[in-house]
Amino acid sequence: MTDQIYSFIREGCYQDAIKILEELWETKGKVKSVYSVLGYCYFNSNQFDKSAECYKVLIEICPDVLQYQSYLA
Repeated sequence: MTDQIYSFIREGCYQDAIKILEELWETKGKVKSVYSVLGYCYFNSNQFDKSAECYKVLIEICPDVLQYQSYLA
């Protein structure tokens, strides 16, 4: 599944990747890797509000990772 997600991302097919990631989000819950890639895909598909929500959750999960805070800014 990971290979498929990254293949979609390399091809610029962010909506296809988002569909899989949203399914993972629903089944896995607050998993750092899912939120990180989902935030990236939302951002690159111009869904900035959804991207920001992902990075807000990442900041809650990983408050010491400054990179997530910069993405939210």
